[in-house]
Parts: sequence; C-alpha cells; structure tokens
Amino acid sequence: NALKDILAVRSHAVFPILLPQLLTLPITAIHAETLGALLRVASAKVVGKNLTTIIMALLHGLDEPTNTEATRYAILDAATAIAERIESEDHLHILMSLLQERFPLPGRRPTDESFSRASAATVAGLVFQNTALDLSPYIPEWVRILLLDTKMEEGWEALVKLVKAQRKELLADHVGAVRNALSKAQGQQIQSKSTLAACTPILLQGLLQAQAITETKTEAAQGL
Repeated sequence: NALKDILAVRSHAVFPILLPQLLTLPITAIHAETLGALLRVASAKVVGKNLTTIIMALLHGLDEPTNTEATRYAILDAATAIAERIESEDHLHILMSLLQERFPLPGRRPTDESFSRASAATVAGLVFQNTALDLSPYIPEWVRILLLDTKMEEGWEALVKLVKAQRKELLADHVGAVRNALSKAQGQQIQSKSTLAACTPILLQGLLQAQAITETKTEAAQGL
C-alpha cells in the first residue's frame, strides 16, 4: 500500500525503475499481480509512455507454455488494467496498431511472428471490454482480421466483445465490413459457435434499422 501511495504521486520516477524487473521473462504470477496493481494507480501519462514495452512483454508472457493458471490470470488482469488506464486516443491508436500488427493479412506479414495470434486476440478482447474510449474507427479492420481467421476461437470471442461494446444504433455502420469479410471467407468452414453472436447483431441491425439505406439493407441480407 505504501508503494502504491508513492507511485500515485511519483509514478513518473518510480514506474520506469520497477518495470524491467516486473516484465522479465518468463513473467511470474507475483510480478504480473504487482504490475496490475501498479498500473491501476500510476498516472495515465506514465502508463501510455511505457505502453509498447508493457504490451509486448504481456503478449510474450501469455505465450509461455509453462504458465500456471494463476500466472495466466494475473497477466490477463494486468492487460485489463492497461485497457482501463488508457485515456487518450493517441495511446489507444498505439495499442490497436500493436495488436493488429500480430496478424497476417494479404500483402502484410506479422511484424513479430513469435507472438501467437490467439494471445493478441485475447488482449484485444480485454481492451474492447474495458476501455471507455471510442472503438468505432477500428471496427472495420478488426472485423477483417478476426473474421478471416475462421479457426481461432479467441478471435471470435474478441469480436463478440467488440460488438457488445458498441451502441446498437451504430452497428449498421459496419455491415459493409462484415459482408466483405464474409465474402473473402467463402469456402472456409467456420466452426465457432461465436460466429452468429459476432456477426448477426450487425447484420440484423443493418437489415431492420429504419433509416438504413437500401444498399446497407441489401448487404445485410446477403451477409445473413
């Protein structure tokens, strides 16, 4: 508690000193728990300044095959703390870019293939679920990324969280992105029960929303 009090006042000086030890790989449960607690009392500015270092370490930590359930839970809690503490659009953009770069797309290879896509999708889902910032600018890209990876359950679960975080009346804006992604996924067998939970709310809203334009309604019907 004393450390938390100090960090709340002097986070810009103390946080950088503690980070290297807490993020040493493999991340232990106690280090991840400590990191999560400190992230919640550090200033948003300091958290944002160290965002890339923290997220990269947490992704590597999630990929560690020898993790215990306690360690994995603590790492996910630290990732949740990151999502809760980001207060600027600039820092959200950095975080979204870091996570999206872990996925291959046509003409783009992941920047670091040592990260698993599942870990990046899991962290993305925590961000979708816990940030208070506007995610709408990132929805089309996430729809393309996560819908095209038809065999990754973590991706579908993240997409469900993203959809649930949006206001219902705005879902129709993303019908085109869903329709395009589904078209590219034709011929692939989608085995996840989360498929309907992720896609249907967007497509139904586009079909049923009174003010939706005809083109949107047509795309929604085709998507369904």
